[in-house]
Amino acid sequence: MNKKIFLIAPIIILTLTACSFRIMEQAQEAVPAPTDLPAHTPSAVGLAYGNDALVSEILLKPNANWPREIVVFIRGNLPDGCTKTDSVTYQFIDNLFKIEIRTRRPVETACAQGLVPFEQELTIDTAELLTGTYRVNAQGAEAEFYLESSLEAPLTGG
Repeated sequence: MNKKIFLIAPIIILTLTACSFRIMEQAQEAVPAPTDLPAHTPSAVGLAYGNDALVSEILLKPNANWPREIVVFIRGNLPDGCTKTDSVTYQFIDNLFKIEIRTRRPVETACAQGLVPFEQELTIDTAELLTGTYRVNAQGAEAEFYLESSLEAPLTGG
């Protein structure tokens, strides 16, 4: 009986060993090589969009096209090293230019925490405006300017 165990045991061990090598080979074939993995680009990782810019100051300066345009210089901070400005747009409603600064940030990315200064420049078209005082608001920071328009026809006596 002991001789049968000694004969059967090596056969069982060889069979199990051969099967385990085949299973390991199949598992290695299923895992892609490191060079086949997708690159970690913002499009692969994903981006989060928001209005995270903290505006501390806006300055208004006439440019060479004044009074048809005015330049808005925006200064402030972004919340961390990964957040970037994505777009700067404005709307005009009731003598107010409302500026929106959209931000983007990679999702699932570790970022250095701490405020990061930013500056942005935006040219506003004032060519169609009438004489008056106008306000510019960029996410809470505000400035105003007075425009004397050439659109208004002079009054003539008659």
